[in-house]
Amino acid sequence: TADGAHCSRLLIHSPDSKRAIDEIVRVLRPGGVGVFEETDYGTSSLLTGDARVASVFRATQDATIGKLANPHAARVAYAQLLARSDVESVVLEPEAFCVLDMETLDPGLVYMQKQLDELVGAGSVTRADADHYCECVRNAPRVGEPMMTGLMFKISFTKKAAS
Repeated sequence: TADGAHCSRLLIHSPDSKRAIDEIVRVLRPGGVGVFEETDYGTSSLLTGDARVASVFRATQDATIGKLANPHAARVAYAQLLARSDVESVVLEPEAFCVLDMETLDPGLVYMQKQLDELVGAGSVTRADADHYCECVRNAPRVGEPMMTGLMFKISFTKKAAS
């Protein structure tokens, strides 16, 4: 058994978050603390005055949500933990983030470019709009937009002591 368990961005990839949570709770000793750090892709937005950029961002978000097993992991995990009888002190702490330089998340914007190429290939966005989006994202640190915002959630809990 463990005194604590910490998982970050695990549940968004888990098709069965209940099973993953069950396993984390199982390995904790009574009184042990668990922490999940997860997002909810429904909270992401892009601050921009450029309608083309906003449209491409929405397409990238929709594509990402479509690939994730559990894109709303934070709210799902929170509800699942609240419903359990073997844990207590379930706390949800939101942390807002704002990213102006996307290269801090995606060095060289390699993943972004791959995703845009897939969207162009699928006909979801035009090549011209994808290229415009890339140019705006690359210039963001210098010109101040677009900015990606969203929330990460820290969900902590304690495994109840044996009765």
